[in-house]
Amino acid sequence: MRKFSIAALALVLLAVAPTFAASGDATLQAVPRPFVPTTASLGILMTTVSIGQSDQPPLPCWDCVLGASIYDLGIAEPLAVVPQGSSMTVTMTWDNLSYTGVGLFAYAIRSSLTAAPIQAAVQSADIFPSGWWGRFIITVPSTPGAYLLQGSVTYGSAVTSITAPLIIE
Repeated sequence: MRKFSIAALALVLLAVAPTFAASGDATLQAVPRPFVPTTASLGILMTTVSIGQSDQPPLPCWDCVLGASIYDLGIAEPLAVVPQGSSMTVTMTWDNLSYTGVGLFAYAIRSSLTAAPIQAAVQSADIFPSGWWGRFIITVPSTPGAYLLQGSVTYGSAVTSITAPLIIE
């Protein structure tokens, strides 16, 4: 039943998202994996979705910390409450363990897991095993209330997604 729900969510998001596309642009970046996992059949695992202020210099960014001994990701402070009509950045991260091909990364703001999104966008890209982040610069909808912020990656016939609470004031 869970697989059916995820597949249905992906289908709805892909069918409806272009109608609700947000203003702004989408960006996708990758960084090589530090090692090749032995469980390579896992595909892609979504790790985070967040919304924060659109900062200058633009965030997120890879290797923002000079001299760090590991790859790092700089993101705007993740917020749970955002003002309506403001410019924000939706950031998603995922770990691609084994998939090579076209992937669709998307976000949606919706009132419940089954409700149609009040705002959504999707972007396609060629992806490969690596650590990834995707970013959408958006204008927050002018509809105050409690919502869910969802991030997802569709690859082949599979979908990985994650959800965070969001309040629009």
